[in-house]
Amino acid sequence: MLSRLQISPNDEHRILDKKVYDTLHSSQEKEFNRITEIARLLCETPVAVIKLTDENEIWSQSNFALDEGSIALANSFCKHTMKGTTLFEIQDTLLDPRFADQIMSNDSTIRFYAGYPLIDGHGNKLGTLCVMDHTARALNESQKRALALLVENIVDLTIEKKKQDEFSSFERMFRLSPHLICIFRPEVPFLKLNPALCKLTGLEDNTFRCENWRDVIHPEDWENVLHAFNTVSADDSEVVITTRTKSASGNYRNIEWVISLEHSIGHLYALGRDITDEQVLNKELQHTTQLLSETNQVARIGSWEIDLDNNKHRWTSVTKQIHAVPDNYEPDIDTAIEFYKDEEVRQQVREAIANGIAFGKPWSLEVQIVDATGKTIWVNSLGKAEMRDGRCHRLYGTFQDIDERKKIQLENENSRAILQAFVQHNPAAVAMLNREMEYIAVSDAWLRDYRLADKNVLGKSYYELFPFITAKGKARHQRILAGAIEQHLEDNTLFDGSEFTGFSAWEMRPWHLIDGSIGGIMIFTQDVTHRIEQRQKLIAAKIEAEAASNAKSEFLANMSHELRTPLNGILGFAQLALHAANEVDRKQFIDLITESGHTLLKVINNILDYSQLKSDKMISVTERTDLHQLIEESIEEMMPDATSKDLALKSHVGVDIQRFIWTDSVRLRQVLRNLLSNALKFTDVGNVLLQVDRLEESNDFVTLRFSVSDTGIGILPENQKSIFEAFTQEDSSLTRKYGGTGLGLTVSNKLLHSMDSTLQLQSSPYVGSTFHFDLRVKGMHH
Repeated sequence: MLSRLQISPNDEHRILDKKVYDTLHSSQEKEFNRITEIARLLCETPVAVIKLTDENEIWSQSNFALDEGSIALANSFCKHTMKGTTLFEIQDTLLDPRFADQIMSNDSTIRFYAGYPLIDGHGNKLGTLCVMDHTARALNESQKRALALLVENIVDLTIEKKKQDEFSSFERMFRLSPHLICIFRPEVPFLKLNPALCKLTGLEDNTFRCENWRDVIHPEDWENVLHAFNTVSADDSEVVITTRTKSASGNYRNIEWVISLEHSIGHLYALGRDITDEQVLNKELQHTTQLLSETNQVARIGSWEIDLDNNKHRWTSVTKQIHAVPDNYEPDIDTAIEFYKDEEVRQQVREAIANGIAFGKPWSLEVQIVDATGKTIWVNSLGKAEMRDGRCHRLYGTFQDIDERKKIQLENENSRAILQAFVQHNPAAVAMLNREMEYIAVSDAWLRDYRLADKNVLGKSYYELFPFITAKGKARHQRILAGAIEQHLEDNTLFDGSEFTGFSAWEMRPWHLIDGSIGGIMIFTQDVTHRIEQRQKLIAAKIEAEAASNAKSEFLANMSHELRTPLNGILGFAQLALHAANEVDRKQFIDLITESGHTLLKVINNILDYSQLKSDKMISVTERTDLHQLIEESIEEMMPDATSKDLALKSHVGVDIQRFIWTDSVRLRQVLRNLLSNALKFTDVGNVLLQVDRLEESNDFVTLRFSVSDTGIGILPENQKSIFEAFTQEDSSLTRKYGGTGLGLTVSNKLLHSMDSTLQLQSSPYVGSTFHFDLRVKGMHH
């Protein structure tokens, strides 16, 4: 049964020694069993116990006849024994007030107790040796003396055990240590080497004759080894030396030795450490440190530190050079901040320092300072906080002079801004790309023309925004990046496969960096579709104007014929009439004069009507008109022409059409006369029909369709539109054959336009033609 112990001020050393002795929790050993047996016999008690303790427990190392129920009480007695340094004896436990109550509660039969504390040479109390009995009694002097001698024997056994354990531990350390261990024993001419040293030197045995050791140590270092041995032997001090020791590979390794003397046994110990690699690293470190220092000088990078624990502010030499202060300058936070150019920046630095101290937040600032000479320079100030246990102990960082770089950067930014503004506000569509075909500048016109105004194109790939670019287009870009310049004034294939159609004028050329290398591509484009369409329209208008001019020329030629023919008839027949021999001939000549006059009048009327319609001077008059009478008169007027060609001229008015309507009868009569005249002119065989049909009626208005059909020569499909143009006939040769001005249909169509109608045509060559128009008029019912 275990019990907690109070640890005395000296217990820490005692517990440490006990762990070294390796006796805690050990099994019962014969030596202790014999001692407890001797103690029981000498003191004539039934119970003898060796109790050992550590920082947590107390337990029996060896005992006789101690039952489970008495262990707690025995432990209590031992605690009192451990408090003293001499014999602790209780002749009758029932009479001792310290234990009477405890004995009664445990129903223990122990009445007698006597024990000595076990104390080693360091004063450590390791436990107790005690005897107990079930009856009250006392030890005599011989028994006390015998018990004391047994205590000394127990302590001696423990010390011996300690030495054995120490030797075992040393042997284990000697075998397993990665360090190099060498032991020189003066009584034998050998060195003892541990396995690590054997492995290094390539020796198979861990003993080596002293005279052969010189073959391992570099000859130039042997004197140092002898001097170190002599020094240690003379003044009992440790000596540290470095020697070159030959390794198994034949190369020398640098070994650092610590040599000491063990006086008790007279052995020299040398503990070695291979520092070859470390020296190489140290050399590299020194070189790196020197290189870093030189680099900082070249790059103008200095360091600074604020030790908050000691309130110290330190600058390196480069930092002082940047501030143009002497080497003995002692900075502080306030004066350091005053070097910054303006109060806004100084406040920014104060906030950065405050955030670093409070929250460990780092900072990086590119700002201007004014050095001690009054010169303004750009610097890059970096700072970082060292936090421990939630508190800032140190601020440190770098200070770099970036004045030249910053000025170049600002100049580049200004140049870039100017270039960007020039490109952006260029009225042409301009894009500037780098070698990776990424946008670096673009004009507003480009964004507008290619519908990119709502996108941030800078930095984006040209091919990402224009995925339709073909392999041919990409090959062109590679030629430009190689130095070519290409352009096209009217290209309708630049953006094939995209929504951007029409004609473009474009030019692509490389742009160059300051070193002369090509930095990318500049693309200029302009939509010239409108210009080309205008040009095509002008060409078409020119062709049309030329055709009109030709038509007018031909018209004038026709007019000269059309006017000359009836005029010659009038003059000729008038001359004949004056000299006619009889009345019958005179009347015939006068009829021919009249006919020629009508023909001339018709030509003149067409010309005058066309002129009036062209100048919009013809006035429309709506009046009550007898439609049936108008149709009959139109037929009767044209009947002589029909009779002369032996043609049937007929009319048909639908039975459901009212007789009287409100319309411009003059214009309607002229249109019908022109249509009938044309039909009769171009019909040699068959008939001509004037027909009126009702289409629809609403309220007081009715829509009537007037149509004139013939069985004449017809009109080719490709000429059916042009016949309504002024001075135009289907075939100019027809003018000579049939006569006419070519204005009839044009005048009729314009007259109908003024009446909200238009001429329509259905015709088949050599079958006949039908001209019709629809007229909405107001009707009158009887």
